[in-house]
Amino acid sequence: MKVLQYPIHCQISLMVAVAGVWGAGTAGLTQGAFGSSDPNQLLNPPIVKHYQLDCEYLSLDPNKPMESYKPHGSGMLGAGATLGMSWRDNVRRFQTSITSQLKDKRFLVQVRITPYGSDTVTPARTIDLDLSDLQARSVEIARNPDGRVYWINMTPSIKIIDSKATRLRESALDLTSWNLIGSPVVVDDTTYVGNMGVSGGPLAYVETSAIGRFEFALVPFKGAELAGVLSKGHLQLRHKAKSLDIYGVQNGRPPMQLPGGPYKIWVKWSAPSADQQTQMQEIPSSAEEFIQVIKAQFAERGQTPPDDDELRAGYEKIKDMKLLPLSCGVRGIGRAERVE
Repeated sequence: MKVLQYPIHCQISLMVAVAGVWGAGTAGLTQGAFGSSDPNQLLNPPIVKHYQLDCEYLSLDPNKPMESYKPHGSGMLGAGATLGMSWRDNVRRFQTSITSQLKDKRFLVQVRITPYGSDTVTPARTIDLDLSDLQARSVEIARNPDGRVYWINMTPSIKIIDSKATRLRESALDLTSWNLIGSPVVVDDTTYVGNMGVSGGPLAYVETSAIGRFEFALVPFKGAELAGVLSKGHLQLRHKAKSLDIYGVQNGRPPMQLPGGPYKIWVKWSAPSADQQTQMQEIPSSAEEFIQVIKAQFAERGQTPPDDDELRAGYEKIKDMKLLPLSCGVRGIGRAERVE
């Protein structure tokens, strides 16, 4: 049996590939983190500063920039790295290579232009720049007879990296706070009664005239009992024969759907408030009036309402169950309400 062997080449590099831009460089590891057995050096590494160069590739006719502007990509590199790009249109074919280095504490950049293929109009040349002063530069690469100019806009900066270890605090993520913006509410597994539009606190509530007031939280609070679960953005609340489901639920800062779960939910139920009882009598007396009310509410939010047939079918369910109106809110948990 004949065995074919092919050489295998391995290379570890930092690659930058944005909008057709290619780049390669090297990155080193500090001895403080990996070469020392001193835990203090591991937890408190020195603050690191390094140069960074952001590059934007473009072409345009300066006499009509809005009409002629063409973006050709962008990229970023640090000292000791290379960033390259191929330019190609019906006039030119060339490559640009940007190489940076630190020399005598100066941030030096070299731009190399190399034509290829059928391009006989772009001259090969090299441009050397000292960007230590952090002043932005625009480098003209080539100019066409029709007025189009090829540019590289370069913006140098100094980045500061502080890798000091800090303690993870759950309070910083605020995972118990609710974000219920646009979350649909469904009663008794069948009837959609509207969307919530509140966020910012750990104790939320939903109230309708038919099922009463549900207050709920991810932490225990006075007067509440375990009567719900949260899983994959779906909140299920129960009280005796009454059920309330809320979808599209997020928590924390920034808002996110909590991974894992299901999570326990503490729920406090109470009868409809006097305001809700009063508003029960204000439910539209006809389907046509109901359709007008709902359409006005959607218009206020800048949303498209369901069609008339869907609204009419919804009214037939609501007029007997008296589920409207829906009210909701969030707030903090007061010291007297907290349960350790």
